[in-house]
Amino acid sequence: MSKPRLLFVSPVVPKLSGTGIAMRAGTQLRELASLFTVTLGIVLDGQRAEDARAELPKELRELCAEVIVSSEPPLLTRLTLLFPNSRSRRMAQAVLRVPPHFQRRAAIRALAGKLKGKHFDVVHCFRLITGSLPRALVSQGGAYSRSVLDLDDYESRAKLRYAAKLLRNLGPLQWLAGRFEVLMWAALENSTVPRFDDVYVCSTMDRELLQARFSSKARFVTVPNVVSGWNPSPRSPADPFIFLFVGSLSYPPNRDAVMFFCRNILPQLRRMAAAPFRVQIVGQKPDEELRKLNNGSDIEVVGSVPDVSPFYLAAGAAIVPLRAGGGTRIKILEAFSCAVPVVSTAVGAEGLEVEDGKNILIADAPEDFAARCSLLISDTGMRQRIGEGGLALFEQQYTQKRLGNILASAYTAAGLF
Repeated sequence: MSKPRLLFVSPVVPKLSGTGIAMRAGTQLRELASLFTVTLGIVLDGQRAEDARAELPKELRELCAEVIVSSEPPLLTRLTLLFPNSRSRRMAQAVLRVPPHFQRRAAIRALAGKLKGKHFDVVHCFRLITGSLPRALVSQGGAYSRSVLDLDDYESRAKLRYAAKLLRNLGPLQWLAGRFEVLMWAALENSTVPRFDDVYVCSTMDRELLQARFSSKARFVTVPNVVSGWNPSPRSPADPFIFLFVGSLSYPPNRDAVMFFCRNILPQLRRMAAAPFRVQIVGQKPDEELRKLNNGSDIEVVGSVPDVSPFYLAAGAAIVPLRAGGGTRIKILEAFSCAVPVVSTAVGAEGLEVEDGKNILIADAPEDFAARCSLLISDTGMRQRIGEGGLALFEQQYTQKRLGNILASAYTAAGLF
């Protein structure tokens, strides 16, 4: 008996290992390929399709019966290319910002044209901005039996928190622009979410919030982020003690978290710590201000690395001093998988089934965060207990195997198996 056919639509090239949004797409795709015959449609905003096809890993191509890359910049982006030099082009791009509603519309229409007349048992749209694909497919004479939308993040809520907590300090115009972006994301959610049969979210908290907001026929299912392909060697923490931060440094909440830690928490930790320590900051695209945090003694801005696992294996603790953002933190799951104890703000740990003092340490005020960090330096028993608690939670809730079971159960409940 042949497998049912599934179209998986993604605005990023899925990754089967590593970190970030693309890995959530990759871990889901790995499990869905065991249940369905998968056509992967990748819709990109202006990147050359042939370049993206060349970057596709062999394992990803082997998972899918067909891979189609559609790359088409929106009209506003094409207009900015008419400006004569790079400076005027950047200014035009800042003024003519492409609303989230339209970031992938042109590429989605092009993908639907390539799928003209085809029928799928399931259309699985990864991220809100791919949500117009089912209608585009039908407009091209295609068809589908069931639609699934994966909201890896509750976008309008995350943007609202960012505008309220971080943008206000940058002035009224920045704050107003942020609030306008919140309204755009909320409008996109209103027009998209009710059209789907199933909506997947990464945490129970997001599921409950969205269920309360939308009185629609959609089934909301918690499909957690997991860490895949993560096989760390036995840990060998470095001396002196290392506090590790991992995350894309071009992502504003991550950048703010690093600055908040270095400016507000670190001075107090220096006074409290009973032994020497270092802070390592690992992530792509640190700007000049972040790079200037390097002081040659207790702060090191490493920048982008091909593999973060050696840094976790040498770390005494992971720090997640986030004050904004959404979703669930893969950086915490990575630390858990290596039995590295984590100190986080409540926002940083939001959406994870954690318990303060059992498998994580949570603190929001700078002095409390510093005190928790200081405790991990001096208390070996606490450090081991929190690290082992995080590992146990990871093995119970956030593995690739559990993701496979959740997806199989969700599709069985939907009547596909």
